[in-house]
Amino acid sequence: MINKVVLNNLYSGVLIGDILTTKKLCEYGFNLQDISSLVENGVIEQHPSGFYTFKDVENLYFYGKKLIAERRFNESDICFEKCHELDPNHLGATFQLFLRSIQAEDYTRAFELYDSLVQSDNVYYNQDYNFYLYLLSIITYVPEKYQEYVKFVSYDDIYILDNDTRYQDIPLQNKARLLALQKKFSFALKQIRDLIKQRGNAKLQDIIITTLLKQAIEIENIRKNNILELIEQQDYEEVINCLLDKKEHQNLGLMDEYTLRLCDIYLDIYETSKIPIMIQSPSLDIFRTIDNNDFETALKMSIDYNKTNNVDNNSNAIYLMLNAICNLIQNIKKQQSFVNEGLINNEDNEEVLFSEITTLLTNKDYQQAIKTIRNYLASVQRSEYEFLVVDLIKISLLENDNDFVKTMSVLSMLSNGSAKIEFSSFLYSFYSYLVQGKFAQARIYLDIFSNIKKIGQECIITGALRKILDDVEEAIGKEPENTILKTFEETINQASVPSKEVEMLDEEDELEEAKEPLSDEEILASYHEKLYQNGGIILLEPMSEERINQLIELNEYQDIAMSIIEDDGQKRLVLRFNPTIEKWVNVNKIMDNGNNAYANGNYDESIKNNLFLLGLFKEPRSIVYAKLGLAYMKKGMLELAVDYLTIANYLSKQNNSDFDYTELIIKIKGQIIGDDRSAYAYKDVNDNYGIDNFEEINDFILASGLDVESACQALELSDEQIYLVKLIYARGFYIQGDLEKGDTFLKSVEKSPNKTKEVIKIYEMIKKNKMFFQNRQPEDIKPLNLCLVPNRKK
Repeated sequence: MINKVVLNNLYSGVLIGDILTTKKLCEYGFNLQDISSLVENGVIEQHPSGFYTFKDVENLYFYGKKLIAERRFNESDICFEKCHELDPNHLGATFQLFLRSIQAEDYTRAFELYDSLVQSDNVYYNQDYNFYLYLLSIITYVPEKYQEYVKFVSYDDIYILDNDTRYQDIPLQNKARLLALQKKFSFALKQIRDLIKQRGNAKLQDIIITTLLKQAIEIENIRKNNILELIEQQDYEEVINCLLDKKEHQNLGLMDEYTLRLCDIYLDIYETSKIPIMIQSPSLDIFRTIDNNDFETALKMSIDYNKTNNVDNNSNAIYLMLNAICNLIQNIKKQQSFVNEGLINNEDNEEVLFSEITTLLTNKDYQQAIKTIRNYLASVQRSEYEFLVVDLIKISLLENDNDFVKTMSVLSMLSNGSAKIEFSSFLYSFYSYLVQGKFAQARIYLDIFSNIKKIGQECIITGALRKILDDVEEAIGKEPENTILKTFEETINQASVPSKEVEMLDEEDELEEAKEPLSDEEILASYHEKLYQNGGIILLEPMSEERINQLIELNEYQDIAMSIIEDDGQKRLVLRFNPTIEKWVNVNKIMDNGNNAYANGNYDESIKNNLFLLGLFKEPRSIVYAKLGLAYMKKGMLELAVDYLTIANYLSKQNNSDFDYTELIIKIKGQIIGDDRSAYAYKDVNDNYGIDNFEEINDFILASGLDVESACQALELSDEQIYLVKLIYARGFYIQGDLEKGDTFLKSVEKSPNKTKEVIKIYEMIKKNKMFFQNRQPEDIKPLNLCLVPNRKK
């Protein structure tokens, strides 16, 4: 007789994988008549071999729900898996498995089941599926086929339809969905829980939604804390990178969108010292107030909001960024006020002062001209640029430039408080004069590179440029001494102009070139100061063992470790910063951080970690030096790379290691000394890397208003072609002198997957030569689209 007991026996047997035979069915409690009835009703199907297969998926599904009621969850999971196996389109079983996969955070399985769910034609369920997909996109990366769709999910796609009979509280359910769409996940979760409590039970859809909302809250909190930590570290560029990465996969909420915008605003103000003009428009809320560039009012509104809602200021990214911007603006205003006072006290406005300087120089009253320039630079707090102004005057004298255009141009830039001198253009001038055989001008530019430490910059290629200049000058012959330049230099020497001030020098031969030789104690003091500021090492040029021992004996600095290496049979002294560290350090973690940073292309972070290790160890291993050398090589700091790799090579040989960097060092040295990349960059300016119809693509992008990537996808370009188009834009912006936009496009390609060898080759070439592309703009170049990521900046 067929009853619940024997049917449950049958279901249990199916779940444990029993082979259904007449004998087994009889063991469950069925008789032959019952078995015939089961076959007739489609519960089981008989095969000629005497076996039966189970077919009643619907009743097996209800048996699974009965197991849930009995809290036999493991068995219920097996039951639903069996139902799905027997009928992959069974909606109830698929829903149950989908719930379990997200509860287990098995999102790969969740999307496999989601693929089955979306095959349904149920219009009511489709709204739910869109909502699930939206929440999953907050929690994890969705499959590529859903990525574009989910970025544009709107309220119309997720709201519960008015005639959906599953719900009695549709307006309140939709309120929760709207809150979730606004990224207010905590409020949405509370709304759903309140509705469940009022109703007295939770539907399957409620459980799925509350599970996804809880996970979304957890993920957003992790992201929020990461952003807050980066803001605290003032790493605003990384905040921008994190939020742009998030924006690629989902729409940003207002908090994220305005955090991104405020980071952009901060960096713009910091780099240009230009305060955005306030817009006279009603400030209806904090976001509109930010749009109006009224940052002080927005900060007050943020403080009031935090106080009213019991929010800690330090946990609110908008507050932190507004506070940082207001402090920055206040400092700039103070600085400008100080400059203005100085100019008023001098009773000279800028135009009159510049005219006076030009007149003094034209009349060869160099002493008075230098004094006026010095007073002017002091008034605008740019005294450190005196060496540059003096050298540019020399260039003008050699070029018979009676208007002193280059000099006055730099003075004008310094006057507005936004001095950002592009020294890469001076590098081009150096090569240009070298090619023309104008060695006096080339040597002046070399002097500029040697002195830019005074303004907080470094030039690692000075030694290489000096060697190039010396070699060419020796081969061709020196120019006759210029009497005008000689007169000027004698005059400014009388005026005690520190155009050749002794700086901290890296090489002993440079020290010997200084006008007044330094004592060994002074030399070591300068080395110690440099190591104290920068960490790392100083590798001195080859010298005698006696001289090396002399310097070692004079070393009284506890935080400088000295060692000797051999390089091509010559002894060289290594000075290494080795401070005392009085706390426990997790060395393995620092090593892992350095390795991961290098693998992810974050070479600054890799250098930071390995410099710490370099100073931590009494005798660092060769691998630490090697990692620093490779990271500096990736950053294009080739002379430093050679120094570190040279030491790594020596230590590797001492320890019989398999690592040998000899060929790499030779290759890098060839790049430093033997490669005049300016000619190569010229040749490359009009190369479209195989994109023959680039002009048409550029015209389409400008006309469409789309960002570059979306426009290229609309034109059905392949991934490789899109990457090449981005590289053309990167090069174009470098040519136009817009380094920021050039870097944006270059970084986009760097992060892109599945790059071909050709793309990688061109990417590396542009990255290596970007400073040589500047000032090489062809006359017929077309305007470039300025939008890689839409609406990043207003």
